[in-house]
Amino acid sequence: VLDAAQQAAMERFIRAGGGFAGIHAAADTEYDWPFYGGLVGAYFASHPQIQTATVKVVDRVHPSTAMLPARWVRTDEWYNFQTNPRGDVHVLAVLDETTYSGGTMGHDHPIAWCHGYEGGRAWYTAGGHTEAAYSEPLFREHLLHGIEYAAGVAEGNCGATLGANFDKTVLEDEVDDPLDLVVLADGRVLFIEKGGRVRLHDPATGLTTTALTLSVYEGQEDGLLGIALDPGFDTNGWVYLFYSPAGGSPRQHLSRFTLTGGVLDPASEVVLLEVPTQRDECCHSAGSLAFDPDGNLYIATGDDTNPFESDGYAPIDGRPGRAAWDARRTSGNPDDLRGKILRIHPEPDGTYTIPEGNLFPADGTVGRPEVYVMGVRNPFRIAIDPATGRLYWGDVGPDAAAPSTTRGPEGFDEWNRTDTAGNFGWPFCIADNRPYVAYDFATGLSGGAFDCDAPLNDSPHLAAPVTLPPGQPAWIWYPYGPSPEFPAIPNGTGRTALAGPVYRHPGTEA
Repeated sequence: VLDAAQQAAMERFIRAGGGFAGIHAAADTEYDWPFYGGLVGAYFASHPQIQTATVKVVDRVHPSTAMLPARWVRTDEWYNFQTNPRGDVHVLAVLDETTYSGGTMGHDHPIAWCHGYEGGRAWYTAGGHTEAAYSEPLFREHLLHGIEYAAGVAEGNCGATLGANFDKTVLEDEVDDPLDLVVLADGRVLFIEKGGRVRLHDPATGLTTTALTLSVYEGQEDGLLGIALDPGFDTNGWVYLFYSPAGGSPRQHLSRFTLTGGVLDPASEVVLLEVPTQRDECCHSAGSLAFDPDGNLYIATGDDTNPFESDGYAPIDGRPGRAAWDARRTSGNPDDLRGKILRIHPEPDGTYTIPEGNLFPADGTVGRPEVYVMGVRNPFRIAIDPATGRLYWGDVGPDAAAPSTTRGPEGFDEWNRTDTAGNFGWPFCIADNRPYVAYDFATGLSGGAFDCDAPLNDSPHLAAPVTLPPGQPAWIWYPYGPSPEFPAIPNGTGRTALAGPVYRHPGTEA
């Protein structure tokens, strides 16, 4: 399109701080001009016929996409690109390939982006093939504000997903099964290894030392599992650990230690809470810890139940001697601390009090007062939103590949969040309150489906039957296969739902 002199002039213009806005077929030209290839971001590869598709707007702040809906349904000629530009550009929007035919880029299909380039600015959208597109008010706004960004009259952050803007720093490469970490105010990092070591990395020296070595039981999924800093750590040096002590009766400890210099003094240990367990059968120990803004400590515990002889459905084996195969005795038991997310308020003397609003009365007359959330399977990692105090967790689910009329729903992982105490259903219900079937492991016969609104736990492994609080549906749930409810979750990429830190773009509300 441009001759050599024109190309040189355009390069000088961009390098002098100029801007470029590309629309649709701007990616289908100048294939032999490397500067232009970098400027536009990616070259055209192919396209299917014109059809309606859903654009997922991933940057709701940039001026060219701020006015668009999160899922923007429109008709156009949808480009596939020779390469995925992510990492070299800031992606503004992606195509949902499950909503049309002919996409070849998979779940990550950028369709609009921007970036700084050799001193200038570049903005591109792959929309705009049809004449009708230019009569669409939203598409016209998308173009207008994209051109304004390229011209330098509208500000926009286009660096967030550029690989060059991030550095990967290896803190320590000689580690043994690391599970969790916390960052101190001075930049030092405490991290735990499942085998019992607490390591301390000092970025000032680049050295990693051992702050504490605990003697832990590592069978099943036990070990050193969780770490959290006390809200007053900067003055008191208190660090909380959740671990499985070696020897003695099977149990988990929630303990507080004091960090002095670079050492967690073993003699400073105060055991706040002990969770009785079993160590004959695997699985699900969880162990994640998190504080909320009010100084309450949340402790995740797994159902401590063998899942491998339930065909991927609910482990509710009521036969004598099969308690370890029955999650009703833990997750579904108000008097057991397993299969829960506990909430306590640690006190300076090493005791704890019960915050208002837990699931059961503080006097212990009904259920354990420490319980905030019950009916969870394997809440391996939890998180607290510091702005709202809301609890988030991922619950790793069972493995059934398909629903069964005699057993119940297929396996799902869940992401959950809550501001109030509740029962999240396991092992009676899963996902959006899909009930399991009361299957008799002794006879192989199936009864009726459990009532998610009032689950009755009549396990022989409990002292007496108990009706549980209503089951709460999951926030997000997904199986191994496609998720009709949440199509943005890639199909076939495995399942291990985890919670992590909440991020808000500056200026967004809680």
